[in-house]
Amino acid sequence: MKSIRYINKKSKDKVTKVKSIALLKKIKLESITEEEYSSLPEDAEILMMRGMDRASMTDFLSELRKKGLSVNYKCIETETNKDWPISRLYEEIKSEHEAMQRKRTD
Repeated sequence: MKSIRYINKKSKDKVTKVKSIALLKKIKLESITEEEYSSLPEDAEILMMRGMDRASMTDFLSELRKKGLSVNYKCIETETNKDWPISRLYEEIKSEHEAMQRKRTD
């Protein structure tokens, strides 16, 4: 089953928009616990996708872009990361994103 977990501690409006697109695309919304939420930095934003093939992931991300929405820290669930705490997942994605940004400016 296709699902997402989307956390944005800065913009409730963006959360509403992302979740409404997910619902239109018949993607289940997963929640996180208060403990997981509080383990993330105050400016955290992360999109985790689960059970999506390449076509459905591309379609969902494309729809976000059409609505002017972008999420820098996003991932698909893998065998490696599926049991990680959300704080570890966030830090890993953040590190990868920063490394890619540095590579682009080199």
